[in-house]
Amino acid sequence: MRPLSSIALRFVPHEDRLLLTIDAGSACAYGYWLTRRLALNVIRGANSYLDRSSSVMSKTPMDLRGELALMEREIAIASTQEKVSYTSSAAQDNASVTAELAAELSISGEPSGFRLKFRGHKGGAAEVRCSRAELQRIIHMLEQEAANAGWREGLAVTPPSIDGREARRRAH
Repeated sequence: MRPLSSIALRFVPHEDRLLLTIDAGSACAYGYWLTRRLALNVIRGANSYLDRSSSVMSKTPMDLRGELALMEREIAIASTQEKVSYTSSAAQDNASVTAELAAELSISGEPSGFRLKFRGHKGGAAEVRCSRAELQRIIHMLEQEAANAGWREGLAVTPPSIDGREARRRAH
């Protein structure tokens, strides 16, 4: 398993999917098409997983955990800003030709960070290792592209201080 060197996301309207490319433009590039359902499930699951795996979250009072999660995320995004680079449209277009429909995207913890594993419907697979901050950046990018696609309405964001009954009441 190799460390993550680059990842790019782009909404492709005529496919109504997100194109996720790993190492676009290189000889070992991978491309996966993410459906709305998979993308939104990854966002929900990853944010919850990051909260549960935070070393300080369990030591923080419940009413402050939402603010802590937001602060951790903002720090992660700021600390990874210098690693962000532009992936050319041509490189992404080339990856889209061989991209396969993603069947699974899993995230698991490792001693030195996280493992992202992608599996396609045709059997193709890619695994990369990333830090906690890089994972938070990737989820942020995924959320931005989901919003660009108009998929944000599928994400019901509930402030941590509101219990489930109150959240349901507000939704109706």
